[in-house]
Amino acid sequence: MAPEQAAGETGKLSKATDVYGLGTVLYQLPTGQPPFAGGTTYETIRLLRDTEPRSPRLLNPKVDRDLSTMCLKCLEKDPKRRYSSALALGEDLERWVKHEPIQARRTGILTRGKKWMRRNPTSVLLGASLIALAAGAAWIVWKSEFIRNPVVTNGVAILPFENLSTDSENAYLEQALALDPRNVELLSDTAWTYAMLRQFPTALKLYDRVLDIIPNHPPILAAKASIYQAQGNLQEAARWLSGIDWQNPSGAGLQMKLDQCKLERNYGELIRLAQAQLTQTDDQNIKVAMQIWIALT
Repeated sequence: MAPEQAAGETGKLSKATDVYGLGTVLYQLPTGQPPFAGGTTYETIRLLRDTEPRSPRLLNPKVDRDLSTMCLKCLEKDPKRRYSSALALGEDLERWVKHEPIQARRTGILTRGKKWMRRNPTSVLLGASLIALAAGAAWIVWKSEFIRNPVVTNGVAILPFENLSTDSENAYLEQALALDPRNVELLSDTAWTYAMLRQFPTALKLYDRVLDIIPNHPPILAAKASIYQAQGNLQEAARWLSGIDWQNPSGAGLQMKLDQCKLERNYGELIRLAQAQLTQTDDQNIKVAMQIWIALT
């Protein structure tokens, strides 16, 4: 049940309401429990309307970060922040299965802060009053100390360090990589970040560094291929895909076969291959995505 249903706001029911229902299924499959569960029906509805669901990764650390992001996007309180339709959710799941960048974005600190303030206006007012009081007291103490002990110096002014980089976030990532240059997870995450920013040359260089450490790693080969595909260089994308184990049921071979069936509108074969994938893989994340994808197809 979506929050607008729990509130009895029938005029607000839309496709986003159905997306919320799919989100509860997508959440429960890898975590083993619903997003909200109270001791009574009233308590469950109160949690549904007034609290945010916990990240699936807190309940099951094996849940992929992008899959967790898609779950939480489906479960947004504001219908406008969810996927626009079940088709949009299905397309994002398909991108995730192909190791491509998804459209959903993780909720930032500012957004989470705004949500918390809307839910707790009294706490916000009290906290703001305490901060203002502490700041006023600190200013009075500092002023009195300054008057009693004026600072006189003939020294040369020393300017603080200033980061003049035009992209401070990316500069931070580079500093982290400099401290641990063989951290495969950090290299992969940084490359993914640059790919999302469409800084493809930098992303490709980082993926090459990962391949220097773990040669012929299928997810990295597929990630490079997706970047070349996004650039329109289909020949180079095909070259990188050719290096992937085609017999691997979760590899690029199956993905390309699924794409081919989709283009040919061969939906019977498409569903058969997807169901075969469910029986052959032990990866819980892949199973969840495939079950939702088959239902949407």
